[in-house]
Amino acid sequence: KKFRIKSDSGNLLIIDNTIQIKDSTRGRVQIGKDASNDYNMYVWDSTGKLMFDATGLKADGIKNKIIRDDMVSDTANISGNKLNISSVVTSINNGATTINSSKVLLDGTAQTLDVAFNTLTTKVDSAPPSITIDSSITKLDGAIDGMLKINSIKGNTLQNVLPKVIFLDAIKTYSTTSTVNVGLISEAPEVFNVKPNTEYTLIFKANYTNLTLSYFYLAMNYTNTSDVNKGVHYQTLTSTDSGKIFKIKYTTTSDIKKVVSVFFGGKEGSVDIQTGGYYMMLEGDWTNKEIPYFEGIRSVSENGEASEIVSKGENLLDINKIKDSGKTRSDVVGDTVTVSSFEAYAWLRSSVECKVKPNTDYYCDFEISDTTNGFVNINTPLGFLKDLGIKGGTFNSGNNSKIIIGLYATTTTAKINNVTYSNLRLTEGNTSKPYEPYKEHRQLITLTNPLRGLPNGVRDTAKENEVTRNVGKGNLVNGDSWNWERYNASTSLDEFYTRYFSVPIGSPNVLATICDTLPALTDYYTGPALLEGVSTSNAYAVTRISLSRNKTGITDTDDRIQKAVKLKAWLQANPVTIYYQLATPVKEPISVEQYMKQFKDGYFLTEGSLINPIIDLTYSTSLASALSTMKEVTESNTTALNIQQGKIDSLISNTTIIKDGQTIQLKDAYNSTVATVDSINSVISSHTSNIDALTGQVTEVETKTNEVRRDLDGIVDTVSKTKVTAESALSTATEAKQTADGFTQRVSNIETNYATTQAMNSAISQKADSIKLEVSKDFVSKNDAINTYATKASMELTESQLRLDFFSIDIINLLSNSSFSNRETTGWNMSGIGLYAGNDNFFMPTDGWRAFSLTSDRGLLYQKGMTGERLPKRNSQYTFSLSSITESNIETFRLYVDYKLGSNYVANQLINLKTGYNINRYSVTFTTKDINYDTFLLYIEVKPKAGTTGYRVFSIGLPCLSKGENGSYTARQNEVISGSTEIDANGVTIYNGAIDVRNRAGNSVLKGDANGNLMVRGNLYADPANPILHLFGGCSIDATYNNEQGVGSAVRLKWDENSYIRIDTGSTDIYQNGIARFRFYPNYLDCKPPTIYFADQCKIYASAGTFRFYISKSVDTGIRISPDGTISFMIAGTPRHVFNTNGTKAGGTIVVDGTTLGMSPIDSPKVLLEDVLFDIDIQEEGTTVSLDSTFLKTISTYAVFCSNPSVNIVSKDKTSFIVRGYNGKVDFRVIGYRIGYEEQYYQVVG
Repeated sequence: KKFRIKSDSGNLLIIDNTIQIKDSTRGRVQIGKDASNDYNMYVWDSTGKLMFDATGLKADGIKNKIIRDDMVSDTANISGNKLNISSVVTSINNGATTINSSKVLLDGTAQTLDVAFNTLTTKVDSAPPSITIDSSITKLDGAIDGMLKINSIKGNTLQNVLPKVIFLDAIKTYSTTSTVNVGLISEAPEVFNVKPNTEYTLIFKANYTNLTLSYFYLAMNYTNTSDVNKGVHYQTLTSTDSGKIFKIKYTTTSDIKKVVSVFFGGKEGSVDIQTGGYYMMLEGDWTNKEIPYFEGIRSVSENGEASEIVSKGENLLDINKIKDSGKTRSDVVGDTVTVSSFEAYAWLRSSVECKVKPNTDYYCDFEISDTTNGFVNINTPLGFLKDLGIKGGTFNSGNNSKIIIGLYATTTTAKINNVTYSNLRLTEGNTSKPYEPYKEHRQLITLTNPLRGLPNGVRDTAKENEVTRNVGKGNLVNGDSWNWERYNASTSLDEFYTRYFSVPIGSPNVLATICDTLPALTDYYTGPALLEGVSTSNAYAVTRISLSRNKTGITDTDDRIQKAVKLKAWLQANPVTIYYQLATPVKEPISVEQYMKQFKDGYFLTEGSLINPIIDLTYSTSLASALSTMKEVTESNTTALNIQQGKIDSLISNTTIIKDGQTIQLKDAYNSTVATVDSINSVISSHTSNIDALTGQVTEVETKTNEVRRDLDGIVDTVSKTKVTAESALSTATEAKQTADGFTQRVSNIETNYATTQAMNSAISQKADSIKLEVSKDFVSKNDAINTYATKASMELTESQLRLDFFSIDIINLLSNSSFSNRETTGWNMSGIGLYAGNDNFFMPTDGWRAFSLTSDRGLLYQKGMTGERLPKRNSQYTFSLSSITESNIETFRLYVDYKLGSNYVANQLINLKTGYNINRYSVTFTTKDINYDTFLLYIEVKPKAGTTGYRVFSIGLPCLSKGENGSYTARQNEVISGSTEIDANGVTIYNGAIDVRNRAGNSVLKGDANGNLMVRGNLYADPANPILHLFGGCSIDATYNNEQGVGSAVRLKWDENSYIRIDTGSTDIYQNGIARFRFYPNYLDCKPPTIYFADQCKIYASAGTFRFYISKSVDTGIRISPDGTISFMIAGTPRHVFNTNGTKAGGTIVVDGTTLGMSPIDSPKVLLEDVLFDIDIQEEGTTVSLDSTFLKTISTYAVFCSNPSVNIVSKDKTSFIVRGYNGKVDFRVIGYRIGYEEQYYQVVG
């Protein structure tokens, strides 16, 4: 028989063969029989981490630095790979990782350092596989015959078939009961061509509010135009689909011609709605890929011009990439990982992703600490693959290139479990292999530019270590010789051409050009019609552009030169990028780094697939979309460099010469030289850091390059100056010739050994020159760049911080990134509806943008209450510049300025703007009021002419406000559209939700969107000393005592201090006005309110010992339980059925003379069913009486009783009985056993 002993405090518990000791929150010691029926001893620390069990001391069992030399076994033989070699060397050499010595012991032979180094360098250089480049192949040890061919690779350029410019304004506001369409593409031939029998992906994102009906619609035109239902996709959207990204595959047929229309639509009643969206149509299947952009075009490798090869060891499982599920935590220590679960009664896991070869056998092996609560299974991104249980096993990868290995810590009881897995490994084959750690090395093949391609099949190619460029990329504003060609009055389009871009002579081909903002056209030079767009590759080898005069502002009075000038001005303000076919291909070599590390029985990994090193390997440049771009200096190169530098340091510092009979050490001169070189290098490093800060592009690679370069420069200068010193000594001290000759020979040896480093230095110099070239593309020089950006800028980089100081120039756009109250950054348009009778009112939307009605007030354009440079100064000149279009029915278009001091308006000011078509930016200059103010508000107002029924006003680009008389100042790009973030003395401000914080796995852990939503993934922690998260007012989530101070014993969701939900380990309480109305205990609910209401006024009521279930609030209909236990079924306040506590009951009520009477039902120990047959005619000689067929289906046997005793029951069968002895009418009573209850005789209850 089991026994149980518990201490008064409850912290000591002895049950049968188990002793448990715990603190106030968790178990700390357990001795004896555990849950797996084994005998063990466990010790945990105060946080629940296991310190000791039967397998020995755990990592968390050693809290202090207590391991001493005398504790380590004399025969421990600790493996070298478990030591931090750099730390050991640093300790030996007093802070440096280079070992300085004149002699070394190598292979058992004591040699001088120069001889030893030559041998060591040879071994280092030959250790990893060397990649060498011949005229046509790349050689790599470990591949077939040592040859690694770079096969033909073709580039590609992602093209959105539906360019951004073809849509109307992406956001509109409507007040209508009819259906409206947004972003409608007008029908135009040859503009939106698609390929036949080709798979495309439709991608769109819709933003809308208050829509009762919304949809996305795409239609394509076919050769058989009468078939109107072909090529149509209609996607109905619900109210919850706003903001979602839809990806839909669509395959064209053989008779496809073009896209006719694509639009987002909606329908609403009389309230204003906002609609808008983004649209893309990409060739190929993008349903399971990340969409890189919602803008025009780009190369597949626009974010990185390098292809990466990763070599891995035999073990493909990297335990450091383990991911937790949210209810688990994984702690990695060396080759082990402990998975801890945080929810009782659940199957919980952490997981590791591994890339594998499809349809290949693999073996996953491991050791596990808890075979009861731990196990391993194999999954794929699409679902379950195989359960391995508690020991390793083999599986086949199927059609998958990636698997997910789940490490479980199940909690089938209330116990929180920790399961430790060790020596995890995933190897190819169907047998277990000895454990080895995960190993990885990454190698780059760099390109100067991405590989690109055109829809007509012309592409950049990489073949035999050489890239052939067939596709050019350019900005049309760079065409310095645009010529006006013609004007089409019917379409109001001007056409221009240039020979700036080198395009081939040939027949027109719309697929030979891609443009990000304008449609790509065929050459319309010989046709009567013109379409707005860009074309290249025609009979005259020119590039053409046709634009509407509404955009360029060209008039009939302009001459050819003026028209070209206006085109250039439009292109300057609206950059247009094109990809086009080059007339003459350009060739360039592929740069391959010198070394690739190969692991025994390992793998190479490229483009997401594992490749065994003994088979042919093909490089691929799918690049940034599938591969990351990493850069490392390999361990072998770094080791070789450190040893070589240490060799030179040792030789020079320990060499002496004899001059004038005196022995002189060269190390003094050497130290002075090193100090000088280091000083120069520091200056160079500072300059390089400034350039890095300006470009924002030279990061870790440039930093590592500078470090290597400084070391090599110091070596070169030191060797050169040492040689000069030696030659001077030889010329003046002939008696030391033999010593000097020996020194000269050593210097010669140094130079010989330096050849490899010099080659490396040359490659680094080429890389640095390439970086400088990239910088020069953006800035003419470093000084020009600094002067262009600011009058003064500095950067200081220390060991612990990066400090930036900026002082802005005088001419800045004070409206940058805050041009409208809603932070619109791409221009605006406004229109009015309704009849304007004519008065002094001016109108502008209150939110500062888009459509508005005549009942609206003027709109706030700019408001800034800051002090300092951002706030316009009193009694000072400022210039406001704008490009705008107003319709002819606009009478007045003006600025309205309000000055405020605190909350009071102190003055205002009016400045008129230009009406009409003003494509070119114009300006007005005004002087601010000479008064005290701390807030400056800028509005735009418009006044239509009397009788106007509607009007429109447009802004091209954004307005600018700058100090001084600056003419038509145009803001820089970063002052207009890139400023989603402001950093100033007040802190960091991020607009439009432009924040995305990611963890090491690349997942967003903190992200804000444009709608003001904030997403937090992972744990959100409050101050442990005062844990509270304030929401608004007195509403908060806290774990404090009252008055929100200190740490409490429960968590509360509060409305205020008197109304909240409180959760602790014993109960969950709901407080209202300081009283606990509901308390949820583990086994019951304590409810204080006497009445609980449900839907439609149903309620539960408890008062004075009576418990009621009512179906309505006002009528007493339901179930009532009285204090004595009587249960009554109430109908409209009257008991219809009553069950008494003594077992009697009243049921089957009837109303007689206005009184409801209850009747006691017949009690029987048997379960019987009864039927009465009235007025049955029988004959004396005999009559057969049939029973009801339904009644017969409910009974198994029956008895018959007659109302006349003269009647005899002669016989019975299953369906009838026979009677005799009487002529006339009689009644029969039939009683039978209910089917299934024949054997029941009384029923035991209670």
